[in-house]
Amino acid sequence: MNPTEGYAFLFLWIGFLLLMSTALGAVFVWAIRSGQFSNQQRARYLALEAAIPDEEQLPEVTPKAKRKEAGRKECGKRRDQS
Repeated sequence: MNPTEGYAFLFLWIGFLLLMSTALGAVFVWAIRSGQFSNQQRARYLALEAAIPDEEQLPEVTPKAKRKEAGRKECGKRRDQS
């Protein structure tokens, strides 16, 4: 009998599903317990910085964000004039 036929194949898939679900749950519990989701305000500015800053608190608006906002306002003015 081929292993991909019948109940053997079904049990392999169920076993794999249980193993992966357990691993995903363990990683999620580890992330919660180690504080990976604790500072969401800081996480939104990490992409704007070239490196991770030493201080824990980032400024309200970074210089790059100010330039980006100014560009959006300028773009909005151009649309209004059209």
